[in-house]
Amino acid sequence: TRGGTGGSGGKADPPLDPGGPIPNCRADSPVEVATKTSRWIYLEARQSLEAPDGGFLVEITPEGPRPALSLGTQPQHMGWSYDGRFLAFLSNTNLSLYVEMIDIAMDGAFVEVPHRTGYLVWSPSDHRYAQLTDRTSSAEPTLAIVDVTTGTEKVAAVTGTLRFDSWSPDGRYVTLAGSQGLLLVDTSGTELALRTVFDEGATFPTWSADSRYVAFSSFNRDTI
Repeated sequence: TRGGTGGSGGKADPPLDPGGPIPNCRADSPVEVATKTSRWIYLEARQSLEAPDGGFLVEITPEGPRPALSLGTQPQHMGWSYDGRFLAFLSNTNLSLYVEMIDIAMDGAFVEVPHRTGYLVWSPSDHRYAQLTDRTSSAEPTLAIVDVTTGTEKVAAVTGTLRFDSWSPDGRYVTLAGSQGLLLVDTSGTELALRTVFDEGATFPTWSADSRYVAFSSFNRDTI
C-alpha cells in the first residue's frame, strides 16, 4: 500500500476516508451482497445454420426453461448487477455499440442509460457501474459512474494510459491503473473526486475486504 503523492486539476486532494475503523471481518463485514435468484440465463446461440449468432435470455421455471427475450445479433455480454436484477450488453441491433440495459424485475424491459461505449464493471454493492471509454474513441477519454435506477451519471475526464481495474468492496472507490500510475476515484460526492496516489507504473490493484487498504504492483519505466 502507498500514500498519496499528488493531486488532479489543481484541486485539493479528496480525503481517503474508509468510513470508520477496521471491522472484525469474521463477524461484521461491511459488505452485504443480496442473494441472486439464479432464475435467468444469458446465452449466445444460432437458431439455424444460416442465422447469425444472437443473444437470448432464458427464464428457468418449474415447468422448464422458457425463452424470454432476444437481444439481437452478435451481442457482447457486459455482466449482471450484483443482485442479478440488471443485465448489461453491447448490441449491434441499432447499428451501434452503446450499452443496452435490461431490468429482470420488469420482465426484461429495456432501461434507458447514457449512450456510451467502453468496458464497464458493476459496483459490488448497488446498481451502479463504472465505464471507461474506449481508447480508440475520438472523444476525450472519460470515466463515467452510472446509476441504473435513476439513469444519471457522474463523469470525469482522465488522462494518460489508464484502465479500469476494480471497485472497493464497499462500492465507494474505483481504481484506474497503468503506466501513468494509480488513480483513486471517490464516487461518494456530487462529483467524482480523482486523486493520484502513485505516479509511476502500477498494475493489479487489490482491495482489502473492509475497503481500508489497496495493494498493487509497481514498476519503474526504466527497469524491467
